[in-house]
Amino acid sequence: MFAACKTPRLPVEVPVKSIERHVRTYVPVKVPGDSVLLDAFFECDSLNNVLMRSIKESESKMKTAFQFYEGNFQYAVSLPPETFPMPHDSLIIERDVPLYIEVPKIEYRQTWYQKMLTRAGVVSTAILLLLIAGRFLRK
Repeated sequence: MFAACKTPRLPVEVPVKSIERHVRTYVPVKVPGDSVLLDAFFECDSLNNVLMRSIKESESKMKTAFQFYEGNFQYAVSLPPETFPMPHDSLIIERDVPLYIEVPKIEYRQTWYQKMLTRAGVVSTAILLLLIAGRFLRK
């Protein structure tokens, strides 16, 4: 009989790694403009002195300071920065490129004992075929 041994070639799988990273970045955001409204009511008395009767300031995000001393009115406004950083979370996924690995072809050679058995099988098959052919030819 004729026979052969062949091993199946299994594909080699290379695992693909993926790395997830959470990154917090700060994005600058512009603050819209703001304004301050100040109402002050002044009067003069009979001696020509300036008197402040009332002062009213509207609410705003700006920091303000004012002072009235001996007829001198000082008003200061401090603005917050025009931009402020706002946190932003993002997810970055890094994936490796899969690699194709070429598997070397492995050849298996027969041992001397397997070669001897193969030759004996070929010779015995040939003898068997000759005997069968001889019987059919005699009839």
